Amino acid sequence: MASRARPAFSPVIAADRIMTLAEFEYASATVESRAELVNGWMLVHDAPKPRHSMVAMAFAEAIILYWHRRFPGGERPGRLLVECGVHVQRNPDTLRVADVAYVVGPPVHFDPDEFPQVAPELVLEVVSPSNRAGALRQKIGQWQRGGCQQVWVAHPRKRTLTLHIGQTIAVLGEHDVLEGSPFFPGLNLSVDSLFR
Repeated sequence: MASRARPAFSPVIAADRIMTLAEFEYASATVESRAELVNGWMLVHDAPKPRHSMVAMAFAEAIILYWHRRFPGGERPGRLLVECGVHVQRNPDTLRVADVAYVVGPPVHFDPDEFPQVAPELVLEVVSPSNRAGALRQKIGQWQRGGCQQVWVAHPRKRTLTLHIGQTIAVLGEHDVLEGSPFFPGLNLSVDSLFR
């Protein structure tokens, strides 16, 4: 059974009780910042600043260019979701927001007006200056337990890309190139290109 404990490392807990996903959807509509639901607790984060968005967009643009080269006919093996909430846990509910998520193929019962109920195959998280290490570890773990196969963490200040693949962790520096991926065969992504 999932823990109902308050998140140990959180920006701001915005409610005094555990919520369901339906209650969160109603309550978060009044919040002007980024909100997530973690173990039933609504957390409110600072809105991402431009550098955060620029890194997420650089990654998304690299994948779109890769798709244009690899699939000139326009067919793609999946889709990218940017700043998308994903319902990764029930009882208590957890809804995490991915900076960029990659979903292979058309998800079963995918409704673009509802939060996906199945974790993406890959998530890119961009570290903000306000992110705490414990909160980031918790989020990576929730993505993985929810079924996400790979979590990539871009750290703009360190100019690194950390790949969490199962229990394996690999850190690539700004002079490294990410060569290939089961999801993007033939992709050569310069880590430095994410931080320009």
